[in-house]
Amino acid sequence: MRGNKPWNYANTPVKNHLNQLKQAELIRENKKGNFIYYELNSSVMEEIILWLQQLVGEGRKEHEERMGHENH
Repeated sequence: MRGNKPWNYANTPVKNHLNQLKQAELIRENKKGNFIYYELNSSVMEEIILWLQQLVGEGRKEHEERMGHENH
């Protein structure tokens, strides 16, 4: 535990991970004074969710088509 000392994350794995997330545009950074606030980029997450829904939908459609052909 660090007590009341400010946490310096300048060279930590956390900073590296946050930088990777920023480069992938999954999070945004907002600096206010001595603080940095991070927020999820929801538009990217919405795109991922839509892509996954399409992928699942296509897989379901192919499965239903295969099952329909097997029953004939």
